[in-house]
Amino acid sequence: MGTCIARDRPSRAGALATDRQRGFTLLEVLVALAIVATTLAAGMRAIASLTVNSQDLREATEASWSAASRLAEIAIAREWPEPGSLRFPCPQGDIAFDCEQQVAPTPNRHFRRVEVFVRSPARQDHVVARLSRIVSDAP
Repeated sequence: MGTCIARDRPSRAGALATDRQRGFTLLEVLVALAIVATTLAAGMRAIASLTVNSQDLREATEASWSAASRLAEIAIAREWPEPGSLRFPCPQGDIAFDCEQQVAPTPNRHFRRVEVFVRSPARQDHVVARLSRIVSDAP
């Protein structure tokens, strides 16, 4: 009868083995934290990239509007601009763009090509937008 009691009672080694299987080891926790940290860092980098792209797109859109506005002014006023280059401020929204208008003759003396280059105030060597139009001296 004494042997039956010993068999029914779990051994101390068996109890420790089941206790160990209930939790995670320190190494497993550290690996999981490293995976989560890497994923979060990649997500933050992607969000930062989207923010920069959104700002660049906004700047390019507003620069295009500035150039289009200048070409529309020339068309509406029926200007016949002289060949050459002209620089002027062309703010749009809250951005103070700098514009350059270049007028060049064409093979037909009744037409001229007008190009408007829009530069960012932060990067003068970078053209954000460029639009061109052919204007006529005909009434």
